[in-house]
Parts: sequence; structure tokens; C-alpha cells
Amino acid sequence: MQALGAHLLPSGKTEILVATQNGVLKSLDFGSTFVQVP
Repeated sequence: MQALGAHLLPSGKTEILVATQNGVLKSLDFGSTFVQVP
């Protein structure tokens, strides 16, 4: 996956937009633990 961008949410977590191999954009919201979407 390729990260397209990231920004901090008001809750203090980070939201990252990524491009998967099939071209679908997914929003990953995580705090201290990174969430990996297959």
C-alpha cells in the first residue's frame, strides 16, 4: 500500500489515506497501535 496523506484528528489520532493494489482508498485511524488493512 502507498500512503497518500495523513493528518491529525481532533481526538489526537492519525488518519491516513492509502491506495491499495486494487485502487481502493481506505482511511486508517489509529492511536498507539497501527491498524493494517489487508
